[in-house]
Amino acid sequence: CGMPRAACIKVHFLSRDGVRNERALGRRVGGPLYVSYYGALGTALGARLRRVGSQLQVPVISLVRDPIAREVSGLFQVPELAGPSLRDRHGRVDVERALLYLEELFVRGEACLGADRWFDQEMRDVFGIDVFSEPFPRERGYAVLSGRRARVLVLRTEDLDRTLAPALQEFLDLPKAPAVQHANRRTHTDQASAYRGVLERFRLPRAIVDEIYARRLSRHFYSDAMLDRFRGRWIR
Repeated sequence: CGMPRAACIKVHFLSRDGVRNERALGRRVGGPLYVSYYGALGTALGARLRRVGSQLQVPVISLVRDPIAREVSGLFQVPELAGPSLRDRHGRVDVERALLYLEELFVRGEACLGADRWFDQEMRDVFGIDVFSEPFPRERGYAVLSGRRARVLVLRTEDLDRTLAPALQEFLDLPKAPAVQHANRRTHTDQASAYRGVLERFRLPRAIVDEIYARRLSRHFYSDAMLDRFRGRWIR
């Protein structure tokens, strides 16, 4: 097919429901004629995987992150999802508007819902890998799970500086740990100042924070000590 020997494909959703939602978000941001790149890629790749079935064991790498930090970062990744009112007249994300939007999102109970559901919808249903079926090695910071259709590496974002190189060496069976580089750091983008401003000021009521960290994803991947550190960061 002219593909390189080791093709690495970044995709957000592969399930039919996931791809449908991806396309809907694309139209919400770009209008009714907008074609979502990741939606089209997920449709094609998901269909190919369903045809292949268990004939091929696919290597999959996925990250998990503090749900609240992920929600805040995600707003700056695609601020258009919050609507045009989030930006100021210069096109930059306005800190006050971002803080108000995030607080309303969490108070309505609409925040941090997708990550927990994602592992069921995109990992268990597509590849037959249930990441919650066995304890996560919290001290090590990453896990390798195998099934008939996939071999999966799950890493905590908070530990990437120390775990990414050895995890890739183990997962890919490399003779030595690879050199890794940082990319897409939110603090190194043109929105870095606004992002730091939101991180410094965004706080939530204890009840909301405790409810999020009592959910399955938080309890599975993070120790009590780590969750306590997260609470200290976000509780008003």
